[in-house]
Formats: sequence, structure tokens, C-alpha cells
Amino acid sequence: MLKCHEKKSKILNALDFPMVSAPHPPTSFASDLVAFSATVDLPFCGRAVSFPMASTRWGLAATSGAHHLWHIDCNGFCTYIDTQTGLKWWIVAKPKNDSKHFSDPMLFTKEYDISAVNLEKWDLEAVLLRPGSRL
Repeated sequence: MLKCHEKKSKILNALDFPMVSAPHPPTSFASDLVAFSATVDLPFCGRAVSFPMASTRWGLAATSGAHHLWHIDCNGFCTYIDTQTGLKWWIVAKPKNDSKHFSDPMLFTKEYDISAVNLEKWDLEAVLLRPGSRL
């Protein structure tokens, strides 16, 4: 990835660098530890099962110009980003009152175009993140 960045040869977007030792965000934002603790001693979640750090703490890296299409970040896992270098343009979609919610499978029908903006379905808000910012 570093070679591609230095040579400006490819646009890359790497989305999964497990960060087991990453700090936990403020718990007022996240419910992952609370949910995990609430399930201890239930079937399939005995005390021998550890909190899945590698699945809940990861880093992203991208070269200039990288992007990815619409996706839904998991509720309860407190998806956030600490921008360390470069800029990140993050767009958040809020369903319109008469639009289906992201959780409704009927949203993703033939009228839905994953490569389009779909402004009839939701309002968008864009945030430009600079190094040192957290969203």
C-alpha cells in the first residue's frame, strides 16, 4: 500500500486491519461491551469465551482517491473514525419520513441503485474529517 501511495500508481482501499490493542471508545457511545457482558453464561457464551476484539477493533487505510459504495455500519458497535492523516469525506444518510428504513429489506429492490445517490429515499449530510478529528 505504501509503495502504491509513493508511486501514485494505484488507488487502494484496505478495510480490515485488526487492532486488538486499540483503545475502547467512550462507553456512552458504544454498547458492544455491555451487550457482550449481558450474554455471559448464556448458551454458547460461557466465561471461557473472550470478547472478540479482533472483530470489533480494526483500522482502515486508503490511498488518495479511494472510495466505497453505500453500506450500513453495525448498530451497537459504535462505528467511529479517528482520522490520522489525509482527509476523509464521510456521508451519512437519514431516511426521509416516507422512505423505507435501512433495516427494511424492501428498500433494496429494483428501485434502489447502489451506485446512485437515491435522494428520493433519504437526506444526506457530508462531513469532512481532518487529521485529529473523530466522528
